[in-house]
Amino acid sequence: MTTSDLDASLRVLVVCTGNVCRSPLTAQLLRQAVRDLPVVVDSAGTGALVGEPMPPESLRIAADLDLDDAPWHRGAQLARQSIAAADLVLTATRSHRRFVAETEPRAVRYTFTIREFSRLVDTSAPGPRRGGTTARERFANAVRAVAASRASVRQNVRHDDDLLDPFRQATHVYEQSAREITDALPPIVASLRSVFIQP
Repeated sequence: MTTSDLDASLRVLVVCTGNVCRSPLTAQLLRQAVRDLPVVVDSAGTGALVGEPMPPESLRIAADLDLDDAPWHRGAQLARQSIAAADLVLTATRSHRRFVAETEPRAVRYTFTIREFSRLVDTSAPGPRRGGTTARERFANAVRAVAASRASVRQNVRHDDDLLDPFRQATHVYEQSAREITDALPPIVASLRSVFIQP
């Protein structure tokens, strides 16, 4: 890792509705997975329960996953400035993705649902560097490749890109939603780590 890589952190923003279930759990898992890298992961909600903690069911799941910062999380409202500052925006659903793009139109180029980005980054053109002298440049190129891959997907191919919303649902729904998140994360984590790999 070069000095320039360390000087410029990558910023990932995770978005759901209330910012107390899906987006904080995803953000905490990502943060844990790349804690040794200069990657900043934040979360926010399109209709956030501002100042509210994660529900007990989410806190239990977070504890089972060794996510130490979950008890201190509080819901935060999505802001246009946060979207504009991000290198990648990951959303829980397609409706959240639309909300982000309507709030900050430029972000359509780097906003994906969590499951969509996971699927597409896992099948887009290989190669950790993808050109660029810094991690930020390499990651921007990787995101562009994923966006191009999204544009080329045939219209008749359907994918369920929305995460299940567990809020105020039964415990098993929280567990299913968490599984959807953990299943989607490995390719995303790999894409973040790959841009710091030197040839």
